[in-house]
Amino acid sequence: MDVNNRELALQAGLLMLLVSTIVIGAGGFLLGFFPDVHQPQSLALLPDSALVILLCGLGLSAVMAGFERFRKATSIALAAVACYTLVHNALDPSYNAASLLSGHQRLPSQAAPILLMAAFCLWVGPQGRWQRRIWQLGGLFLWMVGCITLAAHHGWPVPAWLPRASALIPGLIGFLFGIAMMMVSLHVPHLKTSLSSAAVLAGILGVSLSMGGWFLVSWNQHEDMHRNAQQNLEGIAVNIDQMLTSRAIVLERLTERWRQVFADPTSRNREVERYWTDYPSILAIAYFNPTANDLWRRSRHDSALLWLDEQLSTLATLTWLNQQRNVIQWSFPDYERPTLALLSVKQPEQPYQLVAAIDLALLIKREISVVNSTYSLHITHSNGSLIHEGNGLLQASFLGPQPPMLAEHTMVLPGGTIINLALSELPNPPIKLAHFIAAGVGLSGLLLTYQLVFSFALISARAQRTRELSKAKKTLQDSEQRFRSLFTQNPDAVFSLDLSGYHLSVNRSMLTLLETNETQILGRHWKDFVAPEHHPIVDAAFQQALLGIAQRFDLEVINQQGNARQLDVSFLPTVVMDQVVGVYGIAKEMTALRQKESQLRIYQRSLEASSNGILICEAQQTDYPILYVNSAFVNMTGYTLEEAQGRSWRFLQGPDTDPQQIADIQHALEQQHDITMTLRNYRKNGQAFWNNLFLSPVRSPEGQVTHFVGSINDISERRDHENALAFHATHDVLTGLGNRALFEDHLRHDVELARRHKQQLAVLFIDLDEFKPINDTLGHGIGDQVLINVARRLEQAIRPSDTLCRFGGDEFVLLLPDLESPQQAEEIAERLLEALALPYRIERHELYLSASIGIALNDKHLTQPEELLQQADMAMYKAKQQGRNALQTFTQDINQKLTQRVTLRNDLQEAILNEQFELHYQPLLAIDGNVQGFEALVRWNHPVKGAISPDLFIPIAEETGQIIALSQWVIERAARDFLILQPQLPSHCRISVNLSPMQFHRPSFLSSLSTTLAATGLSATSLELELTEGILMNDTDAAIARLHALREMGISVAIDDFGTGFSSLSYLRHLPVDKVKIDRSFINNIANNSKDAAIVQGIVALAHHLELMVVAEGVETSQQHQQLVALKCDIFQGYLFARPMPFEALCNWLTARRGSVTSAVQQ
Repeated sequence: MDVNNRELALQAGLLMLLVSTIVIGAGGFLLGFFPDVHQPQSLALLPDSALVILLCGLGLSAVMAGFERFRKATSIALAAVACYTLVHNALDPSYNAASLLSGHQRLPSQAAPILLMAAFCLWVGPQGRWQRRIWQLGGLFLWMVGCITLAAHHGWPVPAWLPRASALIPGLIGFLFGIAMMMVSLHVPHLKTSLSSAAVLAGILGVSLSMGGWFLVSWNQHEDMHRNAQQNLEGIAVNIDQMLTSRAIVLERLTERWRQVFADPTSRNREVERYWTDYPSILAIAYFNPTANDLWRRSRHDSALLWLDEQLSTLATLTWLNQQRNVIQWSFPDYERPTLALLSVKQPEQPYQLVAAIDLALLIKREISVVNSTYSLHITHSNGSLIHEGNGLLQASFLGPQPPMLAEHTMVLPGGTIINLALSELPNPPIKLAHFIAAGVGLSGLLLTYQLVFSFALISARAQRTRELSKAKKTLQDSEQRFRSLFTQNPDAVFSLDLSGYHLSVNRSMLTLLETNETQILGRHWKDFVAPEHHPIVDAAFQQALLGIAQRFDLEVINQQGNARQLDVSFLPTVVMDQVVGVYGIAKEMTALRQKESQLRIYQRSLEASSNGILICEAQQTDYPILYVNSAFVNMTGYTLEEAQGRSWRFLQGPDTDPQQIADIQHALEQQHDITMTLRNYRKNGQAFWNNLFLSPVRSPEGQVTHFVGSINDISERRDHENALAFHATHDVLTGLGNRALFEDHLRHDVELARRHKQQLAVLFIDLDEFKPINDTLGHGIGDQVLINVARRLEQAIRPSDTLCRFGGDEFVLLLPDLESPQQAEEIAERLLEALALPYRIERHELYLSASIGIALNDKHLTQPEELLQQADMAMYKAKQQGRNALQTFTQDINQKLTQRVTLRNDLQEAILNEQFELHYQPLLAIDGNVQGFEALVRWNHPVKGAISPDLFIPIAEETGQIIALSQWVIERAARDFLILQPQLPSHCRISVNLSPMQFHRPSFLSSLSTTLAATGLSATSLELELTEGILMNDTDAAIARLHALREMGISVAIDDFGTGFSSLSYLRHLPVDKVKIDRSFINNIANNSKDAAIVQGIVALAHHLELMVVAEGVETSQQHQQLVALKCDIFQGYLFARPMPFEALCNWLTARRGSVTSAVQQ
């Protein structure tokens, strides 16, 4: 047998082993789930053992077939079974515990190392040096385990701690598996390629049939043994029943004799001694009367008497005796001594009862001899075993694993006690010829199968060898034809030279290249076709080729037409029998290629000289890797050509690159069309830059896109300039905050979002209090630093989602979206006021500021987002009116008042232009009732709204500056009216006009007043100006100087509303005034309030001491007038004397008064 035949024989044996293993494992595992099918003990397998055998067979099959995943799967399964066995045996060490996998007896713990070793070998496989060592050691280990198992099965003394299989069949398979693993470790055969399909199929069928025949013959023998065992067991049961009945009858007669004849203890003792001799199984007897407390007992030995006393004293035994219904009843009361039984005999209607302790094992021991030569007899009851495998008496707790029973029978003793009888096969039965029939059938089938498999494999190998030889011959012929075609059909010029350099053969391409015919080349030396200046190069290459070294060089030749051809020439040595016999030459025309290379160098130089970055990408590969970048690209990005090559076109992109632009570029690449865009990329140092990208596909002559060319132009400076312009368009240059445009954009967005999600939103209008004096006194540089600090403080006090903007000057606006409640906006405003109130340290200055904040909240009535800004502005104005450093939330009341205010201001201007005002005059009377003058009071009769109180329009006129024009009109009109009345009045009468502090402090006030007096013709001595104490609040010294100027002009000055304003006595004594007018608030309660009366008295006394006239305004009752007269007040004004009246009414009042005075004089 040659090497190939030995290989086939080995593989046939491995196939037989694998199929046998799989069949035995699968069959044993499946039969474990059919308990009704009786298996021969010689072939019986535990289901867990069968599963292990099946997994081992499948794993080794996977190794032979090269299925790595299946091999590792079986490895994991074997390891899982091993771990399960160890864990289960550790948790439940009892011998009879059933496996959770199959419900049958589990594997011993000694099998776990075997399984783990097999699992490890299957996991690593036999490929590799150290893996083969592992398989050799594993195979040796399995072989030794098989030897140990076989030795233990044949009764050889083997230590219990040694690993072994659970039965004979697993041990035999382990023995064969070990040999197979060692053989596989030397050479891993591949059954699919080595054995034919017919051989494999024959092996599978043959092994399956052989194993099936083995099992069927064994199963038939096993069934015959079952039937014989059942017949023997039934005979044993009859004998035991007769024996137990005989003993019961003996004791029943003894009880009858004692009751009738031997009533005395001496006679009983004598008769009992005879029973000890005749019946060895009777150990003790007790004869007693339970009602008379009469007890007589004797025993063969003391231990038997002690045991009988113990049982008669237990509650269970006493209950059993009291409940006796039959004459005879049996019991096994002690599980620690299961062979001892109690036999109770009680005659009907007799007081005495006999209880005997009987050793049943001794009684029926002779029945064991009937089966000892063929079977093992098992007799058990509820508390233990009487006979176990023919080995005598054992307690129930000491019972080992129960062998498979061949026959079973149940006996019911008198009293209901049950005894189970069973026969099993002997553990080591004597060898008989019948035992070898089944094995002979199986082994014969396996041997025939092996011969059949080997024959099929040998036939297939011989046929394969014949086919390979035929194929090799055909291949050789094909190679020769291919070589000839390669020479003649080669598009390049091919020629052969002998050792001297003469041409032996040429192909057609050579003739076409030189534009000549074959006869002009063959037999001629290569030097005839090469210019002399190129001879050294060609000769050097030729000599190297003769030495067996292939050569390649460039050469220029001139053909017969005088055209120059650029060639790429290769010299290849022709080797026959390891000897160089000539040189083959291959000349590839490179003329067009060289021209294109020259053109390419020009193009490359143009790319290198370009100021734009150029990159070229591969279009046929995924992710479009970069092939080339020019110098401008390197300078622009910092990446060298080597660093950029092979990288994706996206490698310049970064976190701020627009994903949509990336998607657009990817789409353009996939659709293979041009694209131009501006995007943000990153240099190698991480610096971002903006660039214009132009990307265009490059197409081959066939129209296929082969590359993409991209051009990038760095526009970072231009983009930064554009961004700066865009930033300044929406941000404040000084603070960096957003401006009005940005705020209104965010306001529209957030209002719409709040409306959609029904959220609360607020706008805070923040205006700094008294910021202008800082600019005026410390300069705009300090003021700008203050504004920057204010901006930073506001930014620190708000959330990232809030929008803070500066509208210009000292106005800031804050947008608060997503508020939990309106109170949250007020809480934020309070924090802002606290933050802004902290001192500002600017250079050498420590400044303090406050702010007024208006708050506007969105509601369902909001129609335009800009309304929130207007509402916040109105609320801020209201906060300033409240004293500054305050906050105010907008309400509809504020809106209504401000709307009325704005409307009133517009109407006021129209009234000034259209002279809708008129003057009312209220007389001032001396204490003697003579007229001292008139106070001109302006009134406004609105054409639509009617009369409007001066308390409404005068404050607005003062705030808006309209008071200047209004005061000018009042002075002019009052002067003209007074000139009309002056002839009717005493010379000391004056017209009094209220003067606004704004008009008083105007630089042109004195000159304008002089012009008015000159224009109207009113003398200065006829004019009296009423001023409030507030004129001294601002620029007091200038105000006093201006009052002196008025006195020099002859104009009288009166302090109006005296006592309610400044009232500084230190200034009052130096003021050039002529009168003080006591405010009506003191006059109203002078009659009822002693404090008001004291104040008026003090003012009058003070004025008189300062040589000032005192005017009491608001006198409405005679009581007030009388009290004022008593206090020596000089002049009176009030409703008691005359109400303010138009000029015509005043004229009538004077006429009437003059008439009443004349009548009074005449009377």
